[in-house]
Amino acid sequence: MSEAAMKRIDKGMLRLKQAIEWIIFLLFIVVVLSGFVQVIGREFLHKSFIWSEELCRYAGVWLVMLGTAVLFGSDSHICLDYFLLKFPEKVQKCIMLVNYVVMIFTMGWFSYYTIVMIQGTGTTPSPALGVPMGIIYLCLVLCGIFSIVFLLYSAVKYYFYPKSEAEEEGGDTR
Repeated sequence: MSEAAMKRIDKGMLRLKQAIEWIIFLLFIVVVLSGFVQVIGREFLHKSFIWSEELCRYAGVWLVMLGTAVLFGSDSHICLDYFLLKFPEKVQKCIMLVNYVVMIFTMGWFSYYTIVMIQGTGTTPSPALGVPMGIIYLCLVLCGIFSIVFLLYSAVKYYFYPKSEAEEEGGDTR
């Protein structure tokens, strides 16, 4: 793949990650506002709004699942590399290959079985909001798909476009 093509892919991946981050930001606002409505209702109106609790919960789930994908996109998940760095570089690359394959397989499995679950229970309405649960569960599928895309991107960058020593000292430049 040419350097120009990789730069276009880099830009596209950055835009995807930024779009997901904006969605996360909006979901965070929904969580805070619905939680605020719940507190105001209980403290001052002496009434509990069931819909706000459920909205807060589901928006929080969406926020966490999309956040998981974003962390894959920026290589920010916790990684114990102390032992990995003790091996020679070729062994490190083999271990990382196994790591990428296992993570991609796991996220694919996760997405597939979530789709199976949605097919069975996706039309069931949520108790308070009445939203089909398939919409709530969709965040799990999106998390898996976005994670796979980001993992494939990271694997290609790791194997075919390794960082220079100057980039490694300065941190992640992606």
